[in-house]
Amino acid sequence: MKKAKTTLYRVMSLIGGWGLLYLLAGGVVHIWYSYSYPAYAMGCFIGTGMSELLMLHRFHTIDLELNLPRKKAVTHARISGGIRGVLLLAVLFLAFRFPAVFSPVGTIFGCFSTKLAVWTYPVIFQESDPGKSSLKESGLEEPDPGEGRELEERMNLEEKTERKEE
Repeated sequence: MKKAKTTLYRVMSLIGGWGLLYLLAGGVVHIWYSYSYPAYAMGCFIGTGMSELLMLHRFHTIDLELNLPRKKAVTHARISGGIRGVLLLAVLFLAFRFPAVFSPVGTIFGCFSTKLAVWTYPVIFQESDPGKSSLKESGLEEPDPGEGRELEERMNLEEKTERKEE
């Protein structure tokens, strides 16, 4: 659980970092193109903030789903994903409804920061395949396919020796 919280904090800091990068890039673009920078900044802020809240919600629902039976966990995951989607659409609707207050472009950039944070996480923190390493640590590593063949050959050999004995 401690590793999961560390990962959550890292991903949320990456989301915030991408949001800050969008603000800086918007400031540079604002030098050449005239648009409402405060609206763009508010759009980035609301998009990035919503991304961080949705990531926090995802973390807490996954923690809850691990304690549920499989069928209920799948249903809960679908409902939680639907709720997150509706919240994201509500924020985008807000941005398109009031573009003078929340720039739709900044809001979309802020919402997209979740995807960029997840894509850049393994590169920045040098984790090539975190699922495999955690399986090795817990002792739940997938068996080698060669081991299954050896077991099958031993069982066939035992059956043959039993038939000979009869």
